[in-house]
Amino acid sequence: MTNLRSILLGLLLVLTGTPVDAALFGGEKKDFDLASKSFETHMWSRAEKEFASFIKDHPKSEKITEAVLFQAQALYGQEKYVEVISLLAFHEGRAGKPADQFLYWTAQAQFQSGNHRAAAVTFGRLAREHSFSARRLEAAVGEAASLVELGEWAQVTNLLRKADGAFRMAASADKGSEMAARGFLLLGKAQFSLKNYIDAQVALNRAAAGVTNELEWQRRLFLSRAYAGNNQNEDAARESIGLIAVAETLEQSEFIAESVVFRATLLEKLGQSDEAIATLQRNLTNAPPARQREALTRIITLELGNNHLDAATQFLDQYLAQTNAAAADMAWLTLGEVYLKRHVALLTLPATNGVPTNYLALATNCFQQVIALIPSGDHVGKAQLNLGWCYWLEKNFTESAVAFEAAAKRLPVSEDRAVAMFKLADALFMLKNYSGALQHYQEVLQLATNWPSVNAALSAPASYQALRASLELTNAAGAESAMRGILAADAVGGSADGALLLVAQAYVDASQPAAAQRMFAEFVTRFPNSQLRPEAELLVARMREEQGDWTNAAAAYELWVGRFPTNVLRAQVEFQRAFSAARSGNETNALLMFTNFVAQFPMNTQAARAQWWVADYFYQREAYAEAELNFKQVFQNWPSSELAYEARMMAGRAAVDKSAFDGAVEHFASLTEDVNCPPDLRAQALFAYGGTLMRMRSVPTEAETNKVKFLEQAMTVFSVIVRENPTNELTALAWGEVGNCCLQLAATDASYYSAASNAYQMSFNIPSASVATRSQSKVGLAIVLEKEAQLLTNGGQAELLKAARELDLDVYFGRNLKDGETADVHWRRKAGSDAAKFSELLGEWEQAVKVYRDMLREGLLSADALDKKITNAEKQNRNGNGKKI
Repeated sequence: MTNLRSILLGLLLVLTGTPVDAALFGGEKKDFDLASKSFETHMWSRAEKEFASFIKDHPKSEKITEAVLFQAQALYGQEKYVEVISLLAFHEGRAGKPADQFLYWTAQAQFQSGNHRAAAVTFGRLAREHSFSARRLEAAVGEAASLVELGEWAQVTNLLRKADGAFRMAASADKGSEMAARGFLLLGKAQFSLKNYIDAQVALNRAAAGVTNELEWQRRLFLSRAYAGNNQNEDAARESIGLIAVAETLEQSEFIAESVVFRATLLEKLGQSDEAIATLQRNLTNAPPARQREALTRIITLELGNNHLDAATQFLDQYLAQTNAAAADMAWLTLGEVYLKRHVALLTLPATNGVPTNYLALATNCFQQVIALIPSGDHVGKAQLNLGWCYWLEKNFTESAVAFEAAAKRLPVSEDRAVAMFKLADALFMLKNYSGALQHYQEVLQLATNWPSVNAALSAPASYQALRASLELTNAAGAESAMRGILAADAVGGSADGALLLVAQAYVDASQPAAAQRMFAEFVTRFPNSQLRPEAELLVARMREEQGDWTNAAAAYELWVGRFPTNVLRAQVEFQRAFSAARSGNETNALLMFTNFVAQFPMNTQAARAQWWVADYFYQREAYAEAELNFKQVFQNWPSSELAYEARMMAGRAAVDKSAFDGAVEHFASLTEDVNCPPDLRAQALFAYGGTLMRMRSVPTEAETNKVKFLEQAMTVFSVIVRENPTNELTALAWGEVGNCCLQLAATDASYYSAASNAYQMSFNIPSASVATRSQSKVGLAIVLEKEAQLLTNGGQAELLKAARELDLDVYFGRNLKDGETADVHWRRKAGSDAAKFSELLGEWEQAVKVYRDMLREGLLSADALDKKITNAEKQNRNGNGKKI
C-alpha cells in the first residue's frame, strides 16, 4: 500500500508540476499562520524567509500588505535596516490603509542605520499626514529624537513646544503616557543644551508623569544638571540624592556610578570635599572599571589638594589589598605618582639625621607594576612617562631614554606625549646622541603648538636644547633656526642674547664670516646693553683670526682691552692679543706681550703656553741657552700642564744644539724614567738620548774608553726603543742607529761588523720604515761590506765591493721605493757617489763615468764637484789604467 501511494504521488507530481509542500501541506492561510508563528516567537530569520515565500506564492492575497510589514519587522529584528527600507519602498504603492506603518518602520530603520536626517523627515510625514494614526505620538517623539542626534536643539524645542504641533496634540490625548514623558524629556534636554535652564526644569518636571524608572533616572539627571547650570547647587545636590536612589532601584551599575560622580562634583563645588570623597568611594566596588579608575583619581586629587599625602597613600594601599581590584593598574599608577611627589618634596627639604623613606624606589616599583599588570593597558603610556622621570632623577639616562621612548609611542597625541618626547630628547642629549636629540626637540616644537600652555612651557627650553644639539653637531644653520625659536618664545629673556651669541660663535667656527658678522650686527641691535657684550666683541676679534686677518685681529683685541679693562676675560684677550701680534709678523712686540702675560697672569691656563712661545722664539733664533732656560720655566712652573713633558724634550734639544750634552742627557733621561710620560714622547726622548750619547763620542776631549762607553750606552738606549715599539718608524730609525754604533765600534772590534749588518737589515725590513730610513740602511750595509773588504788580504775584495755597489745602486735607481714613494735626495746622492767610488776601486772607469754624468744630469751634484772626477775617470778609461782589485 505504501509503495503504491508513493508511485501515485510521483505520477501526480509529474502530471501537475505542483510542489509537494504546496500540493499536500500548503495553502494561503496555513502559510501565513506558520510565518506568523515564527514571527511571534521572534524567529526573525525564519519569519523573514517564510513571509517572503508567502508574498511570492500568494501575490493576490489580501494579506500581502500585512505580510510585507511582518517581513520588514523580521528584517528589522535582524538589524538589516537597508533591506527594511528597500522592501517598504518597493511595496509602498500598495500600502493602503496601514501606510502609517510603512512610514513608521522606514523611519525606525533609517534612525537605526544612522541616517537621522532621513528619519526626521519620515517621522515628520507620519506625524503630520496621519493625524489619526496610533503611531502619531511615537512619530512626533521620533522626529525630535532624530533632530537631537543631529544636535539641532532649537528645532527640537520648536517642534515639541508648538501648541498645535503633532507632539502637543498627541500628548494631550495620551496624558501621562511613557511616550509623552519621553517627548518632554527630549524637550528638557534640548532646553538644557541651549542653556535655557529654567525652561529645562519646567519640561523635565512635566515629564515626571508617566516615566518608567529608567526614564526617571534620566529625568532626574538632567533636572539636577539644569539646577547646577543655573547655579542652584543646593537644589542640584538635593536632587542628586534621589538620582542615586533611582539608579539603585534599576540595579544598573553605570547609572549608579554616573549618579555618584555627579553628586561628588556638586559636593566639591560646595566645598564639601570630605563628603565628596565618601560619595566617590561608592564607585570603588561594583562600578565599571573605568568608573573605579575615575573615582580613584578624583579621591586622590582631593586628598592631595588638601595635602593629605598619608591619607592618599593609605587609601591606595587599602584599595590594592582587595582581591581582583578592577582598577588596580590605575591605583598603582596613582600610588606611584604620590610617591614621586613625596620624593620631589624631600629634595627641597634640609637633610636630617634619620633614614629617609626611599620614595623614588617605591614609585619606580609602582610604575613597573602598572606595566607588568596589563602590558597593553590604557595607563602603560603614563606609567612609562613617570618611570622615565624616576630614572632621570637617578641620572640613569640610558633607562630613562628607554622609558620616555616607550611613553612617546604609547601615549595618544596629548600634552603628556609632548613632555615624553621632550624628556626623551633630553636623555639622548645626556647620552651624547645629539642627532637623535635634535630630531625629537624639533618634533616637540611642532607638537607643542597644539596646546598653548605646553607651547609656553616647552618652546623656549626645547629651542635652547635644539640649539645646543645643533652646536654639538657643528650645524650652524640648525643652531640659528633654533635660536629664532628662542627669540620668538622670549625675545628679551635671559637666554636670548646668549643664544644669539652662540650662533655667531658657531658661524665663526664654521668659517662663515659673513653669517657671523650678520649675527654680531643683530646682537648689537637687539641687546646693546647686554652683559655679554664683551664676549660678542671678543668673538669679532676671533673672527678676524679665523679669516687670517691677524693685523686687524690684533687691533680688535687692543680695542677690547681699552673698552673692558676689568672684565674677567681680560687674561684671555691679552693672550690672544700677543698671539695675533706674533702672527701678524710683529714678533718683537709679541715677545714683550707674552713675557708680560706670564708675569701678570701666572695662574692662568694659558700661562704655560705663553712661556712656551717665548722659549720657542729664542729656539728659532738659535739662542739655545735662552731657549733652554725658558723651556725649563714651562715644566718647572707648570708641571701639570700638557706642555710640561714636551717642554722638557725641547729643553734637551736646546742643550744638544748648544753642545751641553750632559744637560741634554739629564733632560732626556728624566723623560724616559717618568712613568707618566706619554709613550710617543718617551720613545722620542729615548731616541734623542741615544743620539746625544753618540754625539758625546765625537767630543775631542773625551778619552777613548769613554767614547766606547758612550756608544755602548747609546746601543742600550736604542735597544729599549726596539723592545718597546717593535714595528713603528722610530724603531726602524733606532735599528739604523744601532747599526751606526756597531759600525763605529768595529774600529776596535771587527766582530761588530756582523752586528752592524744585522741592525741595518732589521731597520730596512720594518714595514713602516720611511724611504730615508730604508735608504740609510742600504747605504749602511754597503759601508759594512766596504769595511769588511778592507780587512781581506787574500782576495775576495772585489766580490764584496761589487755587492756593496749593488746595494748603493738599489738606492740610487730607486729599487727600494714602494709605489707612490719619492727617493730621498740626500741618501740618493750618497749612494750614487759611493757606487761611482766602488766602480773606480774596481777599475771599472766607464761605469764610474756613467754614474757621475747621471748625477750631473739629475742635479744631485754640481758640475764643479764632478768635472774633475769625470775628467780623471775618462782619462783612466781611455788608457786602460787604474788600480784594479
